[in-house]
Amino acid sequence: MAAAEEPARPEMSFESALELLGVREGASFDEILQAKKALMEKSSGDQERALQVEAAYDALLMRRLMKRRAGEVADSTVLYADVRKRSSSSSASKSGGIPGVNWLKGALANIPVTIEAPTSNLLATQTAVYGGLVAWTYFSGMDSSSSFGGGVAADSTGVTLAIGFGASLYFLRQQNLKLGKAAAIATAGLVAGALVGNVLESWLRVDIVPVAGISSPAVMVSECVLLSLWLVSLYLR
Repeated sequence: MAAAEEPARPEMSFESALELLGVREGASFDEILQAKKALMEKSSGDQERALQVEAAYDALLMRRLMKRRAGEVADSTVLYADVRKRSSSSSASKSGGIPGVNWLKGALANIPVTIEAPTSNLLATQTAVYGGLVAWTYFSGMDSSSSFGGGVAADSTGVTLAIGFGASLYFLRQQNLKLGKAAAIATAGLVAGALVGNVLESWLRVDIVPVAGISSPAVMVSECVLLSLWLVSLYLR
């Protein structure tokens, strides 16, 4: 015995499909799918009604496909055979996957920070302090074969950074900033300097080819951190 032929789905216009499913024009794919599921549950046992619901669903989906092919805006959650799904790794890379960047953005986003020009006295004082720290760090990282002889070990950069952070905290507090806000700004400056310093060091590779007598990656990063601490304590409030 030949199998019974499946009834053909009725033709359905776009307007009729919207009315049958009870959704608005421009409804999202999730809204259309939910409306279809709800009507299919109500139409259990009614084959003719179920075919109408299926036809309405197909009509709306086909309309979205036509809009997508025409370059019009459509729901990005609906993927067709000619559309490749974006990987989560590529999305993460666009959002900034560098370690520390998200923390830095979050720390500054929750704190009202303004940029103010420093007074001439503040500029002179901070430049003298950080200039001395930068010079000390530089000479501590000179290559041992240079004329300066590398008199100070590169390990002293940790002490220099601690002094630089404390100086940044002190200068920010002098501008009547609360301790919590001053600490957050100083920490953000430290993190930003470390990120820039690591990128710069990985590009220059001073451990292989010394730059201006500096052969220690830690010293190269420390110089960037001190510069960043100097800038944030000067201009951020």
